[in-house]
Amino acid sequence: MYRNPKDWVTLDALDVEIHFVKENQIVSRSSRSSDKFMHGMKVLMAKNFIDNLSEETRKGMTEKARAGLYPSFAPRNVGGTDGKRVIEPDPDDAPVVTSIFEQFSKGSHSV
Repeated sequence: MYRNPKDWVTLDALDVEIHFVKENQIVSRSSRSSDKFMHGMKVLMAKNFIDNLSEETRKGMTEKARAGLYPSFAPRNVGGTDGKRVIEPDPDDAPVVTSIFEQFSKGSHSV
């Protein structure tokens, strides 16, 4: 439930009791303010974790791209220099793709 803050908003609007077995806690509209506060903090901490993970992933992908590496999984990853993997062009499709880009760059064809 903590992975998606929208789920908490939806459940809160339904006015239901939520039983947290591990925490031995029940949260509802009639719960004590301190229980609601602690639950709200857990929701916000989970959101912060998700946001931070997104930032770190984006940062890592940008660094890989700046280094000239493919920032995600590629269909033909092969061993490169320094233990880094590089993309090997597909021998069947590469000439066709090269031709498409050449024709576009000459202005003879549009996108």
